Amino acid sequence: MIDDRSIFITLSITTIIVLLLTDVTRNLVVSHAIGRATIVLHALLRKTDDLFVDEEETASLRPQP
Repeated sequence: MIDDRSIFITLSITTIIVLLLTDVTRNLVVSHAIGRATIVLHALLRKTDDLFVDEEETASLRPQP
């Protein structure tokens, strides 16, 4: 029976060779860079002030029994 590690190594090497022989590598690098830039931009613009609940503030809004 073939070891899973051998299959993984063979498929990884084959994938790298095919990527280098085609023009897909450039597309992957560009799309990866755009994705990373989008994530960084989102992290910079995201507001975290309203992600928690102030229990004292919400307790005053609830009707008392």
